[in-house]
Amino acid sequence: MKNLLLVHLGRSGSTVLGNLVGQYPGINWLGEVFTLEEQKGRTFKTEDEMNNYFDKLYTSEKNAFGIEVKLINILRVAPENEDSVNAVKRYLQFVNELAEKYELTPVLLLRNNILKRLVSCHAAAKSGVWHIENDGKKHKSSTLNLPVNELKDWDTGFSGSLNDVLYNGAAINLLLENYFRDNSWNVLYYEKDVENDPVSSANKLIDLSIGNEEKESINLHVKFGKTNPVGLVEKLENYNEISNLIDSEFRWMLIE
Repeated sequence: MKNLLLVHLGRSGSTVLGNLVGQYPGINWLGEVFTLEEQKGRTFKTEDEMNNYFDKLYTSEKNAFGIEVKLINILRVAPENEDSVNAVKRYLQFVNELAEKYELTPVLLLRNNILKRLVSCHAAAKSGVWHIENDGKKHKSSTLNLPVNELKDWDTGFSGSLNDVLYNGAAINLLLENYFRDNSWNVLYYEKDVENDPVSSANKLIDLSIGNEEKESINLHVKFGKTNPVGLVEKLENYNEISNLIDSEFRWMLIE
């Protein structure tokens, strides 16, 4: 059995995916291990501290497991005035070192629609609702006014105009995707995989961990739903402003 290392920026369906994989007997999905520790009040000042923490976590696990590491975890121990490209390179080096030292199988989960990732993050920060369970109830989705002049991408640490943030996000996605492809590592996409068929996506990860020949037939149940089930036209109070400002290269991101 192999342990999994899920790499993503956030707001990419990792909670849905991780919960499904964790339903399989013998796989313990630990989630965003560094983020969870930070939420308890812990501060990682260096990558060495992060490595030491994971070393203890790794030795305590008896079953196969999956963890998630986000770019923001590395940004919090970033050198002063580090640019996005160097931050991503350091992030990938950290991922590579974890994978090699602990024999983890890396998987990239990529959300190509950066605009929708930004909307999801800002909407969750505004409402305080980061995840919604599939409980059969209709959950109200509040509207959002997304800043277009000083927009913060919380998942990459970059701030700027709407188009500057989108170009930066696209460059980061490309760096991540190329690195994983060059290393012959697995890549899943939010739009094509998790959003379209979360159970099949989870089974791909289970196959990587267990092996297709040894895998039992288990019915997986999707526990979480979309935090933003409505389209951008309905969600964004300033949709028309964004539609007028967004560069042609990113106009496809507005499509419902």
